[in-house]
Amino acid sequence: YVMTEFNYLLEKFKATPDGAGNLLDASCIYATSCIGDPIAHTHGVDLPILLAGQAGGALKPGMDYAAGGGKNHGPAAPHDKPADG
Repeated sequence: YVMTEFNYLLEKFKATPDGAGNLLDASCIYATSCIGDPIAHTHGVDLPILLAGQAGGALKPGMDYAAGGGKNHGPAAPHDKPADG
């Protein structure tokens, strides 16, 4: 349910003109959960974070931003590539 509502919000932002683009392009919308692993109910470790929008060009779409000094990945990150065969 929550992600359906989040999608609704994103679609509304995307459909709202703002300057040369839309409101989603100009915004950064943050979504997260306080649970890192829903089975183990871990709190404060490996929390999922979702950023939507481009923050007026400050964020590149399709990026996988790593926290804690890790390496950022673009859209063709190794874990996103389809398996061969």
